[in-house]
Amino acid sequence: MTNTAKQGVFTTVLKNGCTNFYIKYSLNNKQYKVKLGSDEDGWTVNKAYKERQKRISNNLASVSNRTSLKFCDAFESYMDSISHKTDCYNSRSRYKTHLKDSIGHYRLGDITPLLLLKLKSKLAEEDTVKTGKPLAPRSIDGIMDLVNQTYNFHIRIGSYNGTSPATPKLVSRFSIDNSRLSFLSKEDYKNLMYRLEHRTEFYINTKPHITQQLKLFVMLGVTTGGRRGTLLTIKVKDINFTEGTILLYNHKVGRTYQGYIHPAIKEYLLETVATLSPEHYLIGGKVKPLCPTTISKRLQPILNDMFNVGVTQRRERVVVHTLRHTFGSWLAQANTSLYQIMKLMDHSQISQTQMYAKLLPNSGADEVSKLDI
Repeated sequence: MTNTAKQGVFTTVLKNGCTNFYIKYSLNNKQYKVKLGSDEDGWTVNKAYKERQKRISNNLASVSNRTSLKFCDAFESYMDSISHKTDCYNSRSRYKTHLKDSIGHYRLGDITPLLLLKLKSKLAEEDTVKTGKPLAPRSIDGIMDLVNQTYNFHIRIGSYNGTSPATPKLVSRFSIDNSRLSFLSKEDYKNLMYRLEHRTEFYINTKPHITQQLKLFVMLGVTTGGRRGTLLTIKVKDINFTEGTILLYNHKVGRTYQGYIHPAIKEYLLETVATLSPEHYLIGGKVKPLCPTTISKRLQPILNDMFNVGVTQRRERVVVHTLRHTFGSWLAQANTSLYQIMKLMDHSQISQTQMYAKLLPNSGADEVSKLDI
């Protein structure tokens, strides 16, 4: 049975050349596998995917009467629909830690904005078991967004008739400036690569394949600007050495865009893909992508030790996402136009790219002096 581009849709090819289509989904902690038919019966990947969504919707409606569906079941169905995304693991962890016991047993129709506001205040005041500190505002916003996304999914597929009580209009979000002030210099990058090559941290697995993963992640981060999830889902088949391009996937908005192979890392990429098949993920070298938290747990301690000692301001800390910010900053320093930076970083709006304008070496004075007057 082979995965397809559509979540939950699988195929098998018979000896006579026909293709059978199957769908899988979970509901109320039960797994369902259904054979739909073959391409001779008119089934296609898109048709099978629509049938899957329809069955999920109908089954939820019959089980829940559209209003009695509990949040725990609603969340599991939503997770099943996004299980192909790299942040699915973090979403499940947030639910288990902060939502399961607090609202998991509630019916969707019984969860109110007031209930969520009380939960938000509780999360902001109580110390967490993991860190001994209250959750950061950004994390609390992420939890409220997860509730909102769960509702929106069920509204979209027709298994819930109400409105989401977790919209930003009803449950306000914190005003957070997520922009980063720090980026790596060329010298910082060279030092980081040297440190990765000569890792000695007793708390980090120093096996050669782990070193390769970290080096490849950092190289791609500063030369493509891909986010963490984007870099971890690059497959060997996405790399075109002839054209010098890399197909990147923006998980935030669900679209692909084109990156380019920097000459400095081409040989390393060629060595990496030499033993892999087209369907293998580049970082990790397996048929499943490396877990995002795995790469962060291995890389962040090194970044902390090299760049964050004594740094108290969050925006000035060097983190995994700093690699993407470094890419944009280096482009600006090379006098790349903001429009081109926007395309290379796959920003949806030019306002997202505007933060790099201050790094442009040419303020426009040269262009003004060239005007023929």
